[in-house]
Amino acid sequence: MQKFTPSGWNVWKQYSIPVTVTSGQVTIGVNFNGAAGDWGDADDFYFGLPPVSSTAIQTKAVTAYAPNGTVLSSDSTIPANTPYITLSSPTPDAVIYYTTDGSEPGNTTASSVTDVYTGPIRISANTELKVYAIAPGYSQSTVTTYHLTTNDTSSSSLVQNGGFNQQGVLSPWTLSGVPEGTDNATYAFDATQDSTPGVVYEGAGQFKYWAAKSYTFTLSQKVTGLSNGVYTLSAESAGGNNMVLSSTGRATNDPGIATIMLSAETALGTKSKNVINEGTAANGWNQWNQFRVNDIYVMDGSCTISFTVSGGPNYWGYLDDIKLLKVSDLSPADLKLGNDQPQN
Repeated sequence: MQKFTPSGWNVWKQYSIPVTVTSGQVTIGVNFNGAAGDWGDADDFYFGLPPVSSTAIQTKAVTAYAPNGTVLSSDSTIPANTPYITLSSPTPDAVIYYTTDGSEPGNTTASSVTDVYTGPIRISANTELKVYAIAPGYSQSTVTTYHLTTNDTSSSSLVQNGGFNQQGVLSPWTLSGVPEGTDNATYAFDATQDSTPGVVYEGAGQFKYWAAKSYTFTLSQKVTGLSNGVYTLSAESAGGNNMVLSSTGRATNDPGIATIMLSAETALGTKSKNVINEGTAANGWNQWNQFRVNDIYVMDGSCTISFTVSGGPNYWGYLDDIKLLKVSDLSPADLKLGNDQPQN
């Protein structure tokens, strides 16, 4: 907020304030508080990136960095297990703007959103990143384009159909507690395809769940033929916000909205992880988060993985990119540990 005082008849002055936008929207306006007989005029409102003169020094270009700190080239591959990049510009106080759908930053449309860089950016399988920076008193930097991919480890995953990439096909998954398929008026528990950016995490599809009434289901798959060892189960999840803070201040499931659990069961017991969804982002896309069940001890060559949801009326969600990966062989110390430990 900035206060100002009118200076007289047709004596125009310009006032400006910096505005940081983090939610995708902003309300602007002028508030007049005057005594009887006071008068004034306001004109020529402008909201946008700071205008600069043609003689201003150009902001230095943005550089992208891999998780290990190495500089990325225009065509780079990011490790799938740490699919994040960071950005920086050498110009002091530069603000970085970027898109991840190949569109030009700043040209926002219904299907393209320009974001302000605030921290590491998650990279999906194929991402065209365009980025520029601008600092106070400087002109805009050049737009830099990065074509980024991840070295997908799904080929080493032992889960079948972990990406639900065929419309209407859940096999070899078993769905219990609800009907399989889609009735757009009352329920959807099915593998669905969607080409909208940000809806599918990776590939062409995901498992979608929703119902007009309360529901409980379990989606499970028994994975066999495993070598004995220690495994990690991971899954990408998105959906309506089901978070509540516990008495100790920890984020957990709100049972009044939805309770969601990712689990792995072996001969040594069951390990599970609470799944907390965050709703949609300001741009309307799903907010995907990865959840992991670690230290799964396999001794008999099999592991049953499951995803269980108890949702209230109209609770919705998506599941994608489920992987079961061996991380090490069993050690004598591992054999003394059980699996009956929730990982909330």
